[in-house]
Amino acid sequence: MNKDNIFFRFEEIDNIVQNYSESNLSLLEKYINQKELKDYIFTKALIKSKDFFNWFIPLCKKNNFKPENNPHPYELSGREGYKIPYWQ
Repeated sequence: MNKDNIFFRFEEIDNIVQNYSESNLSLLEKYINQKELKDYIFTKALIKSKDFFNWFIPLCKKNNFKPENNPHPYELSGREGYKIPYWQ
């Protein structure tokens, strides 16, 4: 499979997050800065990880859960109401 393929990268991320280690944290960090991969990491991969809680503190220390990164609600265009995006 082509390593540039998004599904290859999703599979690689799934494998990385199964076991927390400093080296796996370093590997994961290269993906966190890519928007489409960051969304996958925090909404899919880590949630499915059997080692989820061991990832939480190191990712917090690296400022991945800063409140100012939380997206603000926005007004829906063309209709009444607001949408609250998922925390990034």
